[in-house]
Amino acid sequence: MGINLQVVMPYQKCVYSCPFCCARGKKHNYQFDNLYKTNYKEWQQKLIARCKKGDIDRVVITGEADPTQNYRFIEAVCETVPKEIPIELTTHNYNCEPMLTNCYNRIHTVSYSITNSREYLCAWGWGINNCDYNIPMHRLVIILTDEFNFLTADNFNTMGFEQITFKTLQESDDEKVNEWIRQHKMDEAHLNNIREIVNKYNGSSNCSIRLDESCQTAAGRYEIFRSDGQCYGSWEAKLPITNKI
Repeated sequence: MGINLQVVMPYQKCVYSCPFCCARGKKHNYQFDNLYKTNYKEWQQKLIARCKKGDIDRVVITGEADPTQNYRFIEAVCETVPKEIPIELTTHNYNCEPMLTNCYNRIHTVSYSITNSREYLCAWGWGINNCDYNIPMHRLVIILTDEFNFLTADNFNTMGFEQITFKTLQESDDEKVNEWIRQHKMDEAHLNNIREIVNKYNGSSNCSIRLDESCQTAAGRYEIFRSDGQCYGSWEAKLPITNKI
């Protein structure tokens, strides 16, 4: 089993400013060289070299901001990553797919995150309508704040999505973010309701559902390929992994 290679767009401020975002307030202060901007060809060569080293299940286009804030970067990853490796785009922008026409033949999965009950209601429309676009897989990622305490195995619906991931909140370097998380994370009793949802759909042929309680801490699960063309072992790491490029 290989890793997910998280290809990170050059740092910019995120338009969403989610209060629980574990990408905020990192101690490295996002001080990574922007090789993507200063020497695009070299950035491409380094990304290709890492992909060709193997052990990669998929490339995930992501960032400290939403990747759809930089559509050219999405296209750059799609034109650089070898075609045998599937590409996933993570986004909070549920209007992005009409703008991805140059990438339809490369993006395998669009992973939409929702963070509150209002967006949950909107997700019904996204799940029904996403078949209009020529992308094989659509995943819904539900970030488990206490706004989702109403969910149970009896009232939950897959809303047309092929995959759904529930994610618990993860603390990070920023104490202000951590305090918000401690006040608004889903408690254990309501997490048990989520586990019942996962169990209910276990083995379903229409939708795969899982609960992720360690997305930021699972060792060996992913690498971070930053704008400097180097791989890092975690989102917090200041120094790259040696001998990866």
